[in-house]
Amino acid sequence: MDSSMNGTAEASIVEASGLMNETEMGDAAAEMEVDETADAVPFFVLSEDVLQALDIKTATGKGSLYQLLNQCCTPQGSRLLLQWIARPLLDVAEIDKRLDLVEFFVKKPSVRRTVADSHLKKFPDFGPIVRKLEKRRIGLQDLYRIYQAIQKIPTLVKAILAETEDVAPRVVQLINERFITPLDRSCGDFTDYQLLIKETVEPTNRPGEFRINPALVPILQETDGQITELEAQMKEDWEKTYTEVNMTDKTLKLESDSRLGYLYRVTRKDEKLLRKTTLKLITVDTKTSGYRFRTEELDSLNEDYLRLTAKYTAAQEKVIVQLVETASTYAVPLKSFNKVLAPLDVIVGLASAAFNSTVPYVRPTILPQDNGIIELVECRHPYIETFMERNFIPNSVRFKQDEATFHIVTGPNMGGKSTYIRQVALNVVMAQIGSFVPCKSARVSLIDGVYTRIGAGDSVEKGVSTFMMEMLEIQEILKSATKYSLIIIDELGRGTSTYDGYGLAYAVSESIANDLGAYCMLTTHFNELAELKTSAKHVVLSHVAALVTEDGITFQYAVEPGVCSQSFGVNVAQMAGLPAHVIQDAKVILGELENAHKLGMAAGTVSPDAMVH
Repeated sequence: MDSSMNGTAEASIVEASGLMNETEMGDAAAEMEVDETADAVPFFVLSEDVLQALDIKTATGKGSLYQLLNQCCTPQGSRLLLQWIARPLLDVAEIDKRLDLVEFFVKKPSVRRTVADSHLKKFPDFGPIVRKLEKRRIGLQDLYRIYQAIQKIPTLVKAILAETEDVAPRVVQLINERFITPLDRSCGDFTDYQLLIKETVEPTNRPGEFRINPALVPILQETDGQITELEAQMKEDWEKTYTEVNMTDKTLKLESDSRLGYLYRVTRKDEKLLRKTTLKLITVDTKTSGYRFRTEELDSLNEDYLRLTAKYTAAQEKVIVQLVETASTYAVPLKSFNKVLAPLDVIVGLASAAFNSTVPYVRPTILPQDNGIIELVECRHPYIETFMERNFIPNSVRFKQDEATFHIVTGPNMGGKSTYIRQVALNVVMAQIGSFVPCKSARVSLIDGVYTRIGAGDSVEKGVSTFMMEMLEIQEILKSATKYSLIIIDELGRGTSTYDGYGLAYAVSESIANDLGAYCMLTTHFNELAELKTSAKHVVLSHVAALVTEDGITFQYAVEPGVCSQSFGVNVAQMAGLPAHVIQDAKVILGELENAHKLGMAAGTVSPDAMVH
């Protein structure tokens, strides 16, 4: 091999190690820091309980908002997306910048596909590589992967800027600030690294394997020449051997084993043909893949080959130590490059999710916290709509501070109450991470937290019952939530007696509405909670519609104003196939209880306030 570099490899590496000192790398990293979520921009944190309750993140990773939005091409992008989802932003300007970038890629589908498929998918996970660099335990393959990645930057930049002529100047400026300028700077940071790897490392004839360029070190060059000569002799012996045993190069193969060196292999079937030969064969092993052996000539050549490769490896290792020492100084600029690549991947992924949805998402309007308005027009559940065989029924919601903040949702089981209040929370969270949302239109004033009370079960390991878990969650809400928090409560007071449950639900609701004034959505089977409208502030009553006919109950999944006119528990039980006599008895008992309740209300002996107190 001709040398493309004068002097020894050691001298070249030592010289290159002075090309970027620690101060320069630190400055470069500071200038290129673009992960504002983790640094300068305020955010709030969704608790693990909230992430699970809203199916933002699930134990299996499936059936979650994260799974739906995670259309990232790199592992680092996927990790950053999860961080973004768990940490919604509290800064209108920064959210709008993210939305500007997402909108750019939504409106430029060809740019988005090119950036994702032709570029981002080809970048490795730099997290483990950086750790290897810092520990100086990195191999030639990873060093070469860094080299290949940096080579892709100019074409990535060109792809991003391919269709910016009709884009608003402020958006182009943002693209330059967040992506183009930092990417160009990374190219400059790695200029000398690229030259070093290009001249020092080369691929071998085995896929995925690399070596130090032997032309740079006399002992490597000499040993490599001897190995090449030996391999030529082994090839001659191979041709002579398969000819002598009446085989071809397809049936008698010369193979290389990293531990054993060179050997011949034939199938178990063809092994029988070798028994007729006069050649003396030295068996290596017999496996299901075939019979492996050497001739005396190959065995002698292989001994020399193993000795020379061990010599080559030892000499090469000394050079690799020097190379890794130099390469380790590039850990900081590689981190900086990764902090550009990961957000780009997340933005492109969010644009893909918005564009590829069954019904395309829209850009939400983000408002300051004190605007006190959350308005979602025809919002949908982002995950559920993706696998429904029929069209998802959208529903709207409107919150306004000091006017309409506490929404009570009634209606039958299976009618869509839980889905409705969850989709409202998911849409708000998506808006505050800078994602488009599954709505016809959306206006979201910043919230400062999300709190949930959804389907708690017994905590056996803690010795806590379902009802106690429910009360602990409510206690946390009343203690921690503020006027600008979003509270989602799916049923309250079901783990105790009817009167206790109703009393607690009434009192807790009244406290949230009157004392906290937070944005809240509460589903309930206590239709009597409609009485809150007279004692609590800013209460909105709504219900999920259902149609009862002689044939049964039809869920319409549409949210309508007012409280549900009746309970549908018996109808749902009938749908579930309970015996006819059980259903009939239930209807009789239900009628008697309802009549008794009406008589008590008419006589003034029963009132909601009396029930509470």
